[in-house]
Amino acid sequence: MYITETRATEEEARDTDKKRGVRAGALRAVREFLNSRSFYVLQVLIACFFVFIKQEVLGAICFVALITAILAICDDIRATTLPFLIICTITTNRYNSYNLYIGYIKYVPVVLVALIYHFVVYHKSFAFGESAKGIFAAGVAISLGGLGRFTLSDYAYGGYYFFGLGFGMLFAYALMRSEFYDDKKEDRYKFAFMMTAYGMLCGFMIANGYYKLYIEKSIVNLYPEGFSRNNLSTLLMFVMPFPLYLAKRKPAAAFLTVLVLAFLALTRSRGGFLFGCIEFAVCAVFWIFSGKTKKGRKIRLYVCLGALAIGVCVMLPALIKWILPRFDVNVKNETRYKMIWEAVDKFFKRPISGYGLLDTDILYETERKKGALTWYHMMPAQIIGGMGLIGVVCYGYQLYNRAKLVFTKADSWGFVLGLSYLGVLLMSMVNPGEFCPLPFELLAVLLFILQERRLQTARPLYRDKLRRGV
Repeated sequence: MYITETRATEEEARDTDKKRGVRAGALRAVREFLNSRSFYVLQVLIACFFVFIKQEVLGAICFVALITAILAICDDIRATTLPFLIICTITTNRYNSYNLYIGYIKYVPVVLVALIYHFVVYHKSFAFGESAKGIFAAGVAISLGGLGRFTLSDYAYGGYYFFGLGFGMLFAYALMRSEFYDDKKEDRYKFAFMMTAYGMLCGFMIANGYYKLYIEKSIVNLYPEGFSRNNLSTLLMFVMPFPLYLAKRKPAAAFLTVLVLAFLALTRSRGGFLFGCIEFAVCAVFWIFSGKTKKGRKIRLYVCLGALAIGVCVMLPALIKWILPRFDVNVKNETRYKMIWEAVDKFFKRPISGYGLLDTDILYETERKKGALTWYHMMPAQIIGGMGLIGVVCYGYQLYNRAKLVFTKADSWGFVLGLSYLGVLLMSMVNPGEFCPLPFELLAVLLFILQERRLQTARPLYRDKLRRGV
């Protein structure tokens, strides 16, 4: 009798272990699928569908639901990166829809609950690396900029930018760094593939805008072309170098970097085209010198020269018809030119801390979208006019800190991440760029988290040192 009961108990235990093993295997398979190349492609195709049928807001809601599910299922947030970027991108077609988006704020608690659940259930210890110093410095500059000029209600109204670009970004850094906790070679290729696929979505949005404009003649959009040229240009400049990393395994992937430059030209963004050409030239030099042999480097040089000649011939009509007229302006009447002198004037009036990030006494205020910051549309002007010498020192330190990460133990992955950041840095010279918390600055922060993981420069929090008795 006792032996029979023991055998029954052992069989039940084996069945229970077997079921647990099946559940664990199924969960592992789901997690792997959610962070797989095939699912990246599927997400991009679904996003293209929502853009084509002009249901970007519905698409954004679906991808928010996907992020919520991923937070509950996956033990890290890597799989949320692409849906997050997709949301930020497809909604640029409805950038001036503050009243539309504010209606969905009632669903934010659901996402917050999913976030809290994820970071509690799948908790990982927090650690700060090198780039945290630069983010902290930027937070100091933003907090002290224009000190004494604003009321509590001003800070509350501009909280998204004030907190999101300052110490809130440091908090986001800590959360993300705990999730991107290793640096396997396969993870690098996955990230490069994801960014490349994402670039194809940006290209589709451009093509779709022209299709709606010239074929269907059905543009009912904030933007004349049917897409936000400056926002898409900034995102494409993030994307540009990543196909070159894929080219380490599949050389033909390097062609996609040329395609990204073509997308930039088609946006008709002056800053995108000008700085995109500069970034492309740096990418070409990187690709040429990454050849393993002298003969290979020569071949790559000839390929680049040939591609340049063909590209000029193919793009010349579009260049003459669409792009060059965009540069034919009276510089002194340009809003950006006037805002440069506004920034200089404010710097001399308040040289230490400037007029603050939330300053609305800027020429752009007349064109500002509801809920947006009153930008100078130029990073140097934003820093000297809004934060004075404090901003110059703090942002200068952040730039130095980030450059040091790129060139320390330099390798191809580090250069690709650095070139991606170079893109947004260049666009920030003529656009808000790094002064947009989502997605631009958050993506820049992620690039340097990946740099840190490349170098494994993490330092434990002070409380962790105490626990270990260090």
